[in-house]
Amino acid sequence: QAVGRRERVKLHLGDALTELARLSPGFDLIYVDADNREYRRYLEAALPLLAPGGLLVFDNVLWRGKVVAPEGDPSAVSLDRLNRELQQRPDLECTVLSLSDGLALVQRHQPSDSAAR
Repeated sequence: QAVGRRERVKLHLGDALTELARLSPGFDLIYVDADNREYRRYLEAALPLLAPGGLLVFDNVLWRGKVVAPEGDPSAVSLDRLNRELQQRPDLECTVLSLSDGLALVQRHQPSDSAAR
């Protein structure tokens, strides 16, 4: 099934913010598994890179359940802020899957036909 698709997948390894700044728009999928204290910065860096209908995925957004009571854990505090922002932003659609440490699936809302007129 993957025959002919390998050339469409490009893996970028390194500091996420540095790598994101080097990229051009048009990605169908961006998967972020990086310093979760910086996830809000990654959100702003990655969103402009997504193609229409593209998906931005953040790993570890539940942080072993610590986001429920994040006090005292800087990563949990940061992830809690990110989760709240993702749910409150009207330009985004977000679903959190409770697989392992949690995955946030983020898409930008597509402009409606009436708004484009």
